[in-house]
Amino acid sequence: MRKPGMTTLEIKRVRESLKLTQIEFADRLGVSQATVSLWETGARRPTGSAIKLLEQVAKEKSSVRQKQD
Repeated sequence: MRKPGMTTLEIKRVRESLKLTQIEFADRLGVSQATVSLWETGARRPTGSAIKLLEQVAKEKSSVRQKQD
């Protein structure tokens, strides 16, 4: 049975499809670059609201493409 949320590959693909570095992606999500790295390598899995946010970003990529001031 698959765990809820996104796989490491799915997270990386979303970030790369936005043409963002880990730092830029982390900034837009409100997490650290280290957190994004841990998610992408599988050392950690997103939890709680981070899962929902990543799933929303995957559906509506334009929501994070442009940095909001």
